[in-house]
Amino acid sequence: FHIFKNLEERKAKGSVQVAQILLAFPPEANDQQKQEVAQLADSLYKALQAGASFNQLVSLYSLDNQSYQNDGVLPEFTAGTYDPAFENAAFSLKEKGDFSSPVRTDFGYHILQKTGGISPLQADAAHRDQIRKKTLESDRIKISREIFHSKIKTLLAFKQAELPMVSFLAFSDSVLHGKPKPALKGLNEESKLFSFKGKTIFLKDWIQHLDALKNFDPAAVSKPIEVIYNQFISTTGTQYYREHLEEFNVAYADQIQEFREGNLLFEIMQRKIWDAAAQDTAGLRYYFDHLADKKKYVWQASAEALIVTANSDSMLLVARETLQKSPQDWKTLLEQNNGSLLGDSGRYELSQLPLTVGQPLKAGLLTNPVKNETDNSSTFCYLFSLRGEGGIRSFEEAKGFVMNDYQNHLEESWIRELKKKYPVVVNEKLFKELVLRKGK
Repeated sequence: FHIFKNLEERKAKGSVQVAQILLAFPPEANDQQKQEVAQLADSLYKALQAGASFNQLVSLYSLDNQSYQNDGVLPEFTAGTYDPAFENAAFSLKEKGDFSSPVRTDFGYHILQKTGGISPLQADAAHRDQIRKKTLESDRIKISREIFHSKIKTLLAFKQAELPMVSFLAFSDSVLHGKPKPALKGLNEESKLFSFKGKTIFLKDWIQHLDALKNFDPAAVSKPIEVIYNQFISTTGTQYYREHLEEFNVAYADQIQEFREGNLLFEIMQRKIWDAAAQDTAGLRYYFDHLADKKKYVWQASAEALIVTANSDSMLLVARETLQKSPQDWKTLLEQNNGSLLGDSGRYELSQLPLTVGQPLKAGLLTNPVKNETDNSSTFCYLFSLRGEGGIRSFEEAKGFVMNDYQNHLEESWIRELKKKYPVVVNEKLFKELVLRKGK
């Protein structure tokens, strides 16, 4: 068990790649020797400032045996890889080609030159894939994966069949590398290798897996056959667990059941309510004429209006100038500017119109344009006439409202039928106890 205390936070640094000139301290160096190394480092730094070649100084002076033959270039690294002083100097270099003043560590003095790297803001898809790959290949992920596979084997009641493992592995290796197969005494393709709860794996399944590896994963051929076999067990178990997750995870099973029932309810509602209301034109008209409360369809303050949407400021100007001169030609205007102008006319309640606050309304008015910041389009109205409150909408005028009410009517009728067919009995005593308990 570990208990952590947050001592410090920093922003992500990304990664950096540098070349170095390492002036190493001699073994068991005294203060004078270290001072001599420091003086040499200072001299090389001044030479770089004067225009000396970094690569040439690497070849002449650097004592890093690993990077010496590569012009001093080190592998790209992230924070936490090297000595803090070394890292601070490396990450402080801004541009490719910049070099640092001498940096002292326990190894000696380093002069660094930036050769590459990626800042967090510059990370692209390739860099994210690289980080993802490193993460998936890390020791912690491998350990977590092993623990997970071990739990699955226990959960699935994994059982290994008794096999002559030496000859079995030799046979498997021959299959993998295309060699003549040695005889397997007492085994054939129908022999059981291992089993899970409800699933058995046979020798023929293992042979098919090896054949697939040869064709689709040539790198697997280089792995020991024992490793491949254990991976086959883990992969097979994980796949079976995923396919039967409902049997092992109650929460997942409940969620899947909820989705199924939700989809079933949606399908029934679609068939019996929504589609029925949309397709039953006679029933919709009958509902309006004989069943609907027409007081719900009374007009509020409204206007006979044309609503126009322009996709640019230039088209907005053209539309407004044309309608100001000859509003009766609005259909021709829309047809001549196919797609650039959209519009429709009809009777609309004022609350439905794109109006700006404070603009007085009158017949013949072009309302102020309302800007849509999402797509930079603009919408305005031309008011042919104004209507006051009152008056029942006709069937066509109220059709959208009627459709919604008719759907509710169909749903209520359907629920009444269900209650007759499947009566519900409520335990009133228990219900009241629950209500009182909740109130407390």
